[in-house]
Amino acid sequence: MTETVYLVIPAAALAAPASPRAGRRGASGAQDDRRGRVRAWIAAAEARLRKIEGQSRRRAPAPGLVSNDAIVARARALMAEARSALTVIEAVDRARAEAGVGGPAALAGALDAVKAESGKLDAGIAAAMEAQLLEWARQAIAAARRKLEDGLPLDAGENALDAREALVAVEELQGGKPHLAKRLLQERVAPPGA
Repeated sequence: MTETVYLVIPAAALAAPASPRAGRRGASGAQDDRRGRVRAWIAAAEARLRKIEGQSRRRAPAPGLVSNDAIVARARALMAEARSALTVIEAVDRARAEAGVGGPAALAGALDAVKAESGKLDAGIAAAMEAQLLEWARQAIAAARRKLEDGLPLDAGENALDAREALVAVEELQGGKPHLAKRLLQERVAPPGA
């Protein structure tokens, strides 16, 4: 099943010719209106980009498994508490058991480790897709600004809409819906006519 996303493209409104009665001043006013709308689109895309980047920085990494360093530190503490009544192997076994990594919990710990690694892989793929889309949005915003300065508001509007589409894809990706992100990234890397 394919998900279809419809984007309203207000750039078509920019292409409407000015009234012939408007004269030179009217054409200039229409051009200023176009530029103003495109500036608003660019500002909205930049604000959305800043918001998404801020959310990405605030997201805490998923908690991982107990590290070997933590097990070693706990084993040393157990040996110190037991005053040499425990061997190193016994202390490590107890520390691992306390951490849920050894003894009867070994199988459960192994399964948890597999799930955690799989989750890390999925999170890594999503993070890479997000980074590519954010970079694409930054480039589209920069291109929109350049084209607006060059007097090309229609082209600038298209770039602003490209940025918006990339940012919507990032938001959907963060919400667990990667379809738009995958489609946009595939379109970007697909050779022409493919």
